[in-house]
Amino acid sequence: MQGSLFLDGLGLLGAALYLGSYAGLQFGVIRGNSALYTILNLAASLAVLTSLFSQWNLSSAVIQTSWVVISLVGLTRLWLLQRRLRFDDAEQVFYDTHLGALRHIDARRFMDAGEWVDLAVGEGLTTEGTPVEALFFLAGGEARVIAGSQEVARLGEGALIGEFGVLTRAPASATVEITRPARAFRITADALETLGDRNGELLRQLSFVFALSGQAKLATSNARLRGSSLDAAR
Repeated sequence: MQGSLFLDGLGLLGAALYLGSYAGLQFGVIRGNSALYTILNLAASLAVLTSLFSQWNLSSAVIQTSWVVISLVGLTRLWLLQRRLRFDDAEQVFYDTHLGALRHIDARRFMDAGEWVDLAVGEGLTTEGTPVEALFFLAGGEARVIAGSQEVARLGEGALIGEFGVLTRAPASATVEITRPARAFRITADALETLGDRNGELLRQLSFVFALSGQAKLATSNARLRGSSLDAAR
């Protein structure tokens, strides 16, 4: 009797895991291609399969066994993909500086859609009033930011350029040009659009990443302006 109650409890637990994982997927809490979603479904199918020993049902057993096998294959695939993910030194700095909110596999897809380029002094990255056509990450070198005819900032290693408008091709709020030879990662607006068509969730995450970078840039700019105002007041 106790054994039967235990098995029934396992069946209910499995049903709860199935429903919980599906609800999490529908509400956007869990990604369908994540290891968590696969693990929850694996645990659910194992629990329901075990519960069938109290009252055997061949059809249900076939379904649950298939679910177990598919989940194990999916987890193995994710593990193999993770093992193949490698970042070189510059890519690792980019990931640590700006892309830490992304899964490694998504960051790898993002980087594979772009390229590393060498930029010469005087080369323009954005032009004020012109749609932003590419995003840049400076791994070295320096750039200046010009609004109107006035230089308003200098950007160095670790800076993102174009994150405000690249996803929408909005007009650049300033001109950015290289002042010291630079090594940079570049991804075009077209490449980002293609990436978004294939993986909408990744594009939403990138929007969040770019927004954080933009907020940090605005905070730095505001702090600089406050400092200039205080110096002028003295």
